[in-house]
Amino acid sequence: MIDKARRLNPFHPFYYTLYAGQACFTMRRFEDAARLIKRSIAHNPESLPSHFYLAACYGQLGEDALARDALAEVRRLSPGCSIAWVRTIAAYRRAADLDLLTEGLRKAGLSE
Repeated sequence: MIDKARRLNPFHPFYYTLYAGQACFTMRRFEDAARLIKRSIAHNPESLPSHFYLAACYGQLGEDALARDALAEVRRLSPGCSIAWVRTIAAYRRAADLDLLTEGLRKAGLSE
């Protein structure tokens, strides 16, 4: 549905691409997710969720240097960001999906 919405609106908001990246992330397609999320960041560099999903992607991929760089942006935008905080704002129906996100952020170096 997100892809269809993007096709129908060539001037779609950045979060369409972020949502597509989040869907790929949840499906464990981390490389695809990172590619889409980087595009959403290009459209809105101040989007905190975009940066923490990118950090989680790189964390899951074992791309330590890229994960640290993405996490540095998270910390710039939200100095007090932590795993506990992400757990309070991330809206997931399935606990396993939230665990996948927090696991990636933990691997990227975000503190509890």
